[in-house]
Amino acid sequence: MQENIVILGTGFIAGYLNRGLHYLFSELRQPMVGNVCAIGKHPEKLASRTNILKDCVLCTDPIDSVLFKFHPTILIVAVPPTVAVDIAKTILLPYYNTLRAASQPLPDLYSFTPTPDENWYANLLGNDVSIVKILPNIFTDVHGIDITSVGINTISPTPAFKHSNRRVLLDILLTPYGKTVSLSASQALIFLAGKITSHVCCEACFCIHEAAQKAGLSVTLNDIGKAFQYAQRSFTKFFDDPVPSLRRNDLLPSALLEFMQHFSDTWFGGLHDFTTSMPVCVSDEEALSLDVYSYALNTIAIAVKTKEELKQDTKNAATKGGILERGVEYFYEVIESELGNQAFSAACDHPISSGYWETLRSQVCSLSREAYERSLHLTSH
Repeated sequence: MQENIVILGTGFIAGYLNRGLHYLFSELRQPMVGNVCAIGKHPEKLASRTNILKDCVLCTDPIDSVLFKFHPTILIVAVPPTVAVDIAKTILLPYYNTLRAASQPLPDLYSFTPTPDENWYANLLGNDVSIVKILPNIFTDVHGIDITSVGINTISPTPAFKHSNRRVLLDILLTPYGKTVSLSASQALIFLAGKITSHVCCEACFCIHEAAQKAGLSVTLNDIGKAFQYAQRSFTKFFDDPVPSLRRNDLLPSALLEFMQHFSDTWFGGLHDFTTSMPVCVSDEEALSLDVYSYALNTIAIAVKTKEELKQDTKNAATKGGILERGVEYFYEVIESELGNQAFSAACDHPISSGYWETLRSQVCSLSREAYERSLHLTSH
């Protein structure tokens, strides 16, 4: 059967899917040209960012007219969470009802937005629709370095999707992005909080770098990032290390290098404290592994990218009022000031305040909780 795919949205996720779509159609030995359509307000932005233009129909036509014209077998929701609910209620519901009334096949629905979850879609569209929510690994390479060995995609399928023989198509689509783990919606949000907290390490390293410069040290942000990678060297027992050359212990003064070791251990400790405080259904070993993967994946870029590139990564990944936005806000509200003070002390070879690492660990745990609670707020609306 020829697969026809419609993507709702022409933003970051649509461009990101280019690699997986090419891999999927290659594995299926089917032409991609003419069988993938992306709908959005600004398709020219997608065309300028990726090479998907030559293989994908890009249009601004009304969604319902495109759906009836294109007859998708897979429907991908890649719009901001703030508009996903309205599109589902006003466009997708009538569309699926029309197909069902005519006894036509119902397209699988892949949602790449953190909210609403798969159960919400099933309650709206019907339990006979194969639906899955996907929280993808959005970092597959850093400056040409393949980092998919630490990539994790989490999926939350409905019963209809779990038992569908078409699930293999999603497995193929996600293969270029790393390992795929199936979790319930509530479980996925717990580990998503860990991803967010790991990503916020970028902001923390900006803060540490600024403190080092203030102390008169001639170190770069990438030097901080490489020392940070060295501090995580014990984690490589969990995966094939994609960046051994980036783990450096010779770029910072000894006091600041020791600071980075304590910082790394403390940040991960706070992140994992949150995970273990929650009712997770996976084993302790699997929970630790998932947190390690998130931490490793989301911090590698600090060793090679510029501050401007890292800020753009955050901008790409964050949505207005979303989970990452709240994580970054909490960092600047609660953590930044004292972290900068302590990093300055270390850069000056002065002792760190007694009890600081315990305080930071508690604050990082709270950052994860803030991210999780924001995700709960978004899923309830």
